[in-house]
Amino acid sequence: MHTVTVTDKPMPEASEWKAGEEVNYTITIKKAGVEIDADTGNTWEEDTNNHADIKTYIAGDLKLGDYYYSDGTYSDGGLRAVNMTTGKCLLENPVPDPESGKTCVGIVFYAGKHPTDDCTYTTKDGDNMENLQGYAVSLDNLGEVFQTGGWILFSGPSQAKYVVGTSTDLNDYKGYTNTHLIESTAIERGIWSTSYFHLPYKVLNSFTPLAPSATSGWYMPSAGQVQDLYKYRIALRSSLTKLGKKMTGSTSSTYTYWTSTEVDANNAYKFDYFNGDNGHLSIYGKTGRDATRPVFTF
Repeated sequence: MHTVTVTDKPMPEASEWKAGEEVNYTITIKKAGVEIDADTGNTWEEDTNNHADIKTYIAGDLKLGDYYYSDGTYSDGGLRAVNMTTGKCLLENPVPDPESGKTCVGIVFYAGKHPTDDCTYTTKDGDNMENLQGYAVSLDNLGEVFQTGGWILFSGPSQAKYVVGTSTDLNDYKGYTNTHLIESTAIERGIWSTSYFHLPYKVLNSFTPLAPSATSGWYMPSAGQVQDLYKYRIALRSSLTKLGKKMTGSTSSTYTYWTSTEVDANNAYKFDYFNGDNGHLSIYGKTGRDATRPVFTF
C-alpha cells in the first residue's frame, strides 16, 4: 500500500459553509498532486430526499432473505445491502447454506414491524404477540391454476360473493387481519368451508408445513405484502434456490398470486407476471383459479 500525506492544501473558495446547507468534497489523487473540488447549494433536507434508502447488514442481523426454521430460529441468507426503494441487493458470494439439521419453513421478507401494519396478532397458542420481529414467506405455493378456485370455488355459489370488508389499501401489511376477516364473516353467514372459500380456508386450516407455534400462523398476504415479495424477489430467490424452491406465481400463463385484498363483492386483487420485470396488481373475479403464497408474522 502506498501512503500519500498532503499538507497545506487549501480548500476551494466555494466551500464556504452556510447554515442549513451541505458541502460535498471530491478529492482526486494524481501523480502531480491532489485536487479538491467542492459542490454546495443543496440543503440537508434535499440531500436526504435525493439519496436512496440503502440498508447494510452483517451476517448476524435479522434481515430479508434469512432462513426461518421450525424451531423459531433463523440464520443468515447472505444479504449484505439492499436498496429499499428498488429492491436491488448485494449478496454474499457464495450465498450461505441453511443450517444443517434444522427444518426451514420460510424465508424472511421483511425485518421489523412494517409501518403500515396495525394488525392485532396472536400466536397459534393464543398468546398476544408483542415486539414483532418480522415476516416470512412460505417455501411453496398454495393452489394452482385449474384446481378448485381462488377466494371461492370456481363454480362457487352466489351467496359466497359479498363484500368482506378487508382493507382496500394496495400498500399495507394487513394480510393477517384480511384473512381472518374473510373467515369470521363467512362463519357468520354459515358458509365457511373448503367448498366455498378454497384458498382462505386452506391457508388457515391445512397448509403445510405447520408454522412455528410462536408465530401468527399462515395467512394470505395483502396486496402490499405481495408487492414487497416481488420487489425483493432477487434476494428471496437466492435463498429459495438453496432449498431447491422457487417463487414465480401460479403455473398459469400470467404467473399470478392471489392477495387477501378485495375490491368489491365480486372481485379481489391478484399480482400478475411475478416471474418477470413487469409484474403488477390486477383485478379479478374471486373465483379465478390461481395460487397464493402464504406468509406468517413472527
